[in-house]
Parts: sequence; C-alpha cells; structure tokens
Amino acid sequence: MDSKTLGTVVSVIMFVVAALFLGCGALFLLSAFSAQAADPGGRLCIGGVLVIIALAGVAGGIFLVARARMADQKVVIEQKIDLTGDIESKGLTCQQCGAPLDSNSVSITGGAVFVKCPYCGANYQIIEEPKW
Repeated sequence: MDSKTLGTVVSVIMFVVAALFLGCGALFLLSAFSAQAADPGGRLCIGGVLVIIALAGVAGGIFLVARARMADQKVVIEQKIDLTGDIESKGLTCQQCGAPLDSNSVSITGGAVFVKCPYCGANYQIIEEPKW
C-alpha cells in the first residue's frame, strides 16, 4: 500500500471517529442544560473535551490528506537562457592541450562552469569575458 492510499484510509478513519466524538460531545453539552441534569458542570467539561478531541481528529485528518497529496508532487526546475544577437556554435577545446571536449567534460558546480579534459587531465573553470 503506497503512502497516498494509507494516508487516505487513516484520514477517513480519523474523520469517522471525530464524527462519533463530536456527536457524543454535543449530547453531553445538550444534556448539561436539561432540567434533570444533576451535575451540569461535569457534563459541560466532558462535552467540551469530546468536542476538542473531535476537532483535533478533523485537523489531523486534513493534515494527512494534504501530506499525501504533497507527496505525489514532483518539482522540476528548468532553466532557459535567452541569448540576444547572432550566436555561433563553436567547438570547445582544452586550454592546456587543445584537445576537443564533449559535453561529458563540462560540469556546473556552484553556478560556475568547470572543464575536465579527458586527454591531459587538466581541471579549470571557464571564465566568460565581456563581449564589449
């Protein structure tokens, strides 16, 4: 059973139990105001506690449903770069030995572009010079 199904089943059970507690609490509160009530203070306390427990159960059920829905969401971060002007694609070569580099040689760490040459083993950061 996956987490979404388990969360839904537990939340439904919590809602049913909360409804039972709410009904019993309402009966205790109503009976506290009847003419035959021997101890209205005790019934008020018991009814209030039952209503508070019911509200906590409803809040817990809502929390479980929300958490189960959030577990299915996947966050995808996509970065697009809009370049202005005419752009020409040039082959990337190693600064040390001049060997051609492919996309596997380039990595981005901490927002900076790093190159590791598979031929000579050189590691360096690509620094883009201003165009003007």
